[in-house]
Amino acid sequence: MVGFFLYGCGSKTKEEMLQEGIKLTEEGNVTGGVILFRNALEKDPNFVEARFHLAKGYIDLERYPQAERELQKVKLQDPSNTRIDVFLAKAYIETDRPDEALEQVETYLASHPPTAEALVIQGRAYLVKKDFPQSMEAFRSAKEIDPQTLDAYLGMASVYLAEGHIESALPVLETAAELHPSDKRALLLIARIVMARGQLDEGLEIWKKVLAIDSRDIDALYQVGLLTINSGDLDEGSKFAEDLIRIHPNRPEGFQLRGLILYEKQEWENAADAFQRSLSHGGNLQSHYFLGLCQYRQGRYEVALSEFNRALDIDPDFTPARMMLASTLLVQNRLDDAIFQGQTAVASDPRNAWAHNVLGTALLMKGRYEEGMASLELATQLDPGLATVHLKKGAVSLGMGDIQRAESAMLDAVQANPDALESRLSLALFYVRQGQSDKAIASLQEGLANNEQDAFIYYQLANLYFRQERFDDGAEALEQAKSAKPDFLAPYFSLGVFHLAKAEPEKAVEEYKGILKHAPDNFQALTLLANSQDQMGNRQEAIATFKKAVDVDPVRGTLVYAYNLIRRGENPKALRVVSEGLGKAPNAPLLLEMRGKIHAEQRDYPAAIADFRNLSQTSPDKGLPLLAQTLVASGQNDEAVALGLNLISSNPEAPFGYLLLSAIHNASDNSDKAYAVLDEGLPKVNDPRPLSMNKAGLLRGQGKNAQALEVYGNVLKDHEDFFPAVYGKASIHHQQGEYAEASRLYRQAVELNPNFVPALNDLAYLLTGQNQVKDGLDFAMRAFRLAPTDPAIMDTLGYALYRDGQSDRALGLLESAAQSLPDNPTVLYHLALVYHDLGRSGQALQTLESSLAKGDFPEKKQARELLNNLNGAQ
Repeated sequence: MVGFFLYGCGSKTKEEMLQEGIKLTEEGNVTGGVILFRNALEKDPNFVEARFHLAKGYIDLERYPQAERELQKVKLQDPSNTRIDVFLAKAYIETDRPDEALEQVETYLASHPPTAEALVIQGRAYLVKKDFPQSMEAFRSAKEIDPQTLDAYLGMASVYLAEGHIESALPVLETAAELHPSDKRALLLIARIVMARGQLDEGLEIWKKVLAIDSRDIDALYQVGLLTINSGDLDEGSKFAEDLIRIHPNRPEGFQLRGLILYEKQEWENAADAFQRSLSHGGNLQSHYFLGLCQYRQGRYEVALSEFNRALDIDPDFTPARMMLASTLLVQNRLDDAIFQGQTAVASDPRNAWAHNVLGTALLMKGRYEEGMASLELATQLDPGLATVHLKKGAVSLGMGDIQRAESAMLDAVQANPDALESRLSLALFYVRQGQSDKAIASLQEGLANNEQDAFIYYQLANLYFRQERFDDGAEALEQAKSAKPDFLAPYFSLGVFHLAKAEPEKAVEEYKGILKHAPDNFQALTLLANSQDQMGNRQEAIATFKKAVDVDPVRGTLVYAYNLIRRGENPKALRVVSEGLGKAPNAPLLLEMRGKIHAEQRDYPAAIADFRNLSQTSPDKGLPLLAQTLVASGQNDEAVALGLNLISSNPEAPFGYLLLSAIHNASDNSDKAYAVLDEGLPKVNDPRPLSMNKAGLLRGQGKNAQALEVYGNVLKDHEDFFPAVYGKASIHHQQGEYAEASRLYRQAVELNPNFVPALNDLAYLLTGQNQVKDGLDFAMRAFRLAPTDPAIMDTLGYALYRDGQSDRALGLLESAAQSLPDNPTVLYHLALVYHDLGRSGQALQTLESSLAKGDFPEKKQARELLNNLNGAQ
């Protein structure tokens, strides 16, 4: 609709555009009206009436800064036009400037008879200033002038609520709802009041009434879904979550609701992904809190801490987040920090048994016996069942200074309740923190009791041994953990990674098979086994294992198998595998995306377009960019551009349309238009970060690093913890050879997101290249643990091992990386270095020649020198 006006208004007069714009606005198409008003002003910038209606349109679209700017222009062009005073006052009140709003509305009332609209704005201004009597008087006066004015009723109710007079607010809101049955605003306030009283069933009915008025209302969809989940009907709740995501794909509520459902199902990884997507669209403290819980459940304590802290940044009095923060710190044996958080929680909520419990435990572990016992005793009084386990944590022995007896008591608590295992582990971690690793190991060894619980202690012993680079002892401890509790899977996974890092895929295979004996459907073990079998050259066994993974999880299994085939250059087979997967999981977004990409790679554009159109129905954020890119590649530029324009006109405040249209222009080699689209969207969208990041990426692609750095810097001024921008800056400094600054920024990105593999990998490579090999190796191992089958990660770890004098361990990793990335000259160069170091001159020569034949790469000069040296030695 809007696109039509863009092409059809060139021959119209400014007066015709004004009248058509007014008509569109009255019909509810405010965006279309605004476009026509702006077109009229392009013909005549002094057309005051068009500018006035443009300002009103901006107010209707809640774009108040733009409205104020246009109203000020009207005031300059036509000082006698007093109509603008009320609209200016409204713009001021919506931008939290009550004093200016009052001044403007009182100027209007001084020369005009009072109107309900002006008095409502006056009442709202006084309400913001907490002048409740004046506010109520203004709202009542507005109601007397026009008894049908809904805003007057809502204002009166807001004053009552601000004063805490809930019972007085309800009848006013009920009257408003009766007078305006098609307006949801009064019902929204009633619903919140009823929910605050704990009347959930009544609240559910009111939220349903809101949906009857507006089936797209975000709050109502979310609350009905939440109440449905609360009743235990997760499947029905899931419908509301998916409706929210479909209707409002750029809002956080649907993803948060999905996350809550997955959390209830104990699907921690999938729940975490949902909460992260919620936060990428805005989110709130609940998303941070539950994301923290998901990470805590998976043992990712640093990430959990970050999320709990972010929840507390939003609301410092949110006790659940503070207590989980304290509990996580306790698990990490960060006792001083745990004590501080416990004390803060107790000060905020003195009757919180959980707070006294955690505080008491931390104090006891710190050796502050009297204080710790007092807190635990109070916790017992507040909730006799809650503190029992913690009282078993060796409080008496710690108070007497008898560490050995304290450890024995802690072990008893562990045997009674596995959740209390952190008592002994925390003591060991305390020693580690003090630089006393030997004492930590001794304390753990003393806790061994020849039972299943030994498995957890052996597992932690292995981690300590690996820290000390006692690799054989670490591997032995993991074997003992397996013996103590054969169905404890973590040691198998750790040994698998250990053997892969040592280029012993055959031993890794045995570990993954060991997992599958106890958990035949463990998807991670199946995929790691398949990749390890492939690395050994056992192709048929690998294929059989990939197929088992597909049976366990048709979508993820198909993806892993297809990626393996693509890395081997077997795209037709990959296409067949993905098509078979879609037969088992019709319209699965990830599979549609992969099949479409394979079709596009093979230049089968009609098939790719069909897949991406289907993908766009369920995942527009994935499907539409791919569809547009393929349309451009197939020469259908006009259709691609129309797709982008339509998205922008339908939702001008969402970043997605601008990103898509910019990508279309960029794919058409029109970078000027790509930039222009992003610049147009930046002041309009509700979250400018995606547009800014995209702009920085375009600038980097054109070698305009200084401008890209400026864009990243502007993002970080408003969002200092936005790690993608930190990583972007680090990458530019790395590319420019500014290694100290790059290292600092990579480390900052890793602190913000400890599991961000690209930053870990790039930091490892940078440090290794700067002769900080030990640190580089540490970060490379961290990245490898998170992504053990990624060939780029294998390359970095292999190179770090080579630089550390461990070429024998590097060899298998680099051979695997080279097999997966046969056209990457840097990987081949690294492999040649290892061959040379191991005395395999012939293989080194052959690999160097292959590397140099691939074109330019950063290490080309060194590769050429090594090749010349080897040729000279023959």
